[in-house]
Amino acid sequence: RFEVYFGKYIIQFAYSIIASITLFAILLFCNSRSAFSLLVCVPVILIVLAVVMRLSGKKMENYLKVYYELGGSFLEKINGMTTLKIYEADETADQELASRADKFRDIALKNLSMQVKCTFILDIITYCCTAVSLLFLVQEFLNNKISIFAAVIFLFLSLEYFAPLRKLGEYFNIGMNGMKSADKIFEFLAIREP
Repeated sequence: RFEVYFGKYIIQFAYSIIASITLFAILLFCNSRSAFSLLVCVPVILIVLAVVMRLSGKKMENYLKVYYELGGSFLEKINGMTTLKIYEADETADQELASRADKFRDIALKNLSMQVKCTFILDIITYCCTAVSLLFLVQEFLNNKISIFAAVIFLFLSLEYFAPLRKLGEYFNIGMNGMKSADKIFEFLAIREP
């Protein structure tokens, strides 16, 4: 989890910032007013992501706790399968494992639901910002302040402007898992030896 956090989430975060600034610089040559309307939305999207991550921290902690409990219980049952069979406790172990798996499924679905809601909110923000910038662009075009060539370039680039940030929203779960895994590692490293 920690490796995926640095390998995907952090890389996508950095790419999102770099791509937004680079595309802004290119779009600035086409139409500055429309370009600034797109740039203003980048911090808003990052703030929304940060708020959602902050609010879902406790849920993610609970998710990981149940996940680790399920994994530990499963491994324990597999390793002790012979003993469970000898004492005819395999049915009880099966029921306990099924109960833990159901609990994990419910928490995982809630987690997924939260990710879908986050993606939906990000999509609304990005589409609204793109629409506003395109309205500015049309206004500038109708006032003959921008050429047809610059308008077409701006149109195509503006549609892809938020793609890296939307991808970052898709990596929301990876980011949360990585942050919680990092917390566990640092918590372990902070334990003092007697």
